[in-house]
Amino acid sequence: MGLGTTLQSCQLVLGLCPITEKEAEYMSWLTSNLYISKLFLYIIAMKELSVTEAREQFPALLNQAAKKPVWITRHGVDVAVVISPELFEELVSAQEELEDIAAVDEAMLDKSPGIPWEQVQRDLKLI
Repeated sequence: MGLGTTLQSCQLVLGLCPITEKEAEYMSWLTSNLYISKLFLYIIAMKELSVTEAREQFPALLNQAAKKPVWITRHGVDVAVVISPELFEELVSAQEELEDIAAVDEAMLDKSPGIPWEQVQRDLKLI
């Protein structure tokens, strides 16, 4: 099940107007390409420093990382990437969003009978 189907499922679960399959495919394409475009821009904008250079230029490295990620290498092998806290939070948020989408996809594949909403409300003492 793709992202488009997940979007339709979420809209139905939330009681929103269902969208067409074509709209769902476009939203899926748009979402994927936005993530890819942003990732591509970060990758081409990254600066690379050796461990020695990073140690010698540490204050400058932190200033650079506030603007764009900085790769750290040791003998030509990538060992770390320094990024801003804002970018880190954005990446964590994006990862959590993808995990949520995967969980909805998995739940939609589950054909076992669900629990009626009224029963959930009673169990939680909401009614």
